[in-house]
Amino acid sequence: MTSEVTSFQNGRYQVLRKLGEGGKGVVFLCQDTVLRRQIAIKVVKEEVLDDESLLRFQREVQAMASLVHPNVVTVFDIGQDGGRHFLVLELMEGGDVDQLVASSPNKRLDAAATVRIGKEVARALEHAHRHAILHRDVKP
Repeated sequence: MTSEVTSFQNGRYQVLRKLGEGGKGVVFLCQDTVLRRQIAIKVVKEEVLDDESLLRFQREVQAMASLVHPNVVTVFDIGQDGGRHFLVLELMEGGDVDQLVASSPNKRLDAAATVRIGKEVARALEHAHRHAILHRDVKP
């Protein structure tokens, strides 16, 4: 899927590069040519998407879109392009915790950084829980 994708929505979202891949999807760095900003697009892998999981995906996206918090990625849109279902997401700069740990001395974070990150994650989860949303897949 990753090599042939160059854009979404008839060229509105131009793929700049692949950011990462997990078990359920692939994330691309894209340029929104209408709003002139960089965004992330997560494409759901077709092999994990049956009718039931598509409905669950749509419900989860609607729930995510209701959350507005500095520690929660903003959902801008949801779409389908050539059979691919995708999310248009706020681009979060700075990488992930795995990258931060890998670039740290001795591959370990100091106590202050660990506590800061833990607090940020806890604030995001608390916000989601206050909105009756349970996150079941927290990752770095």
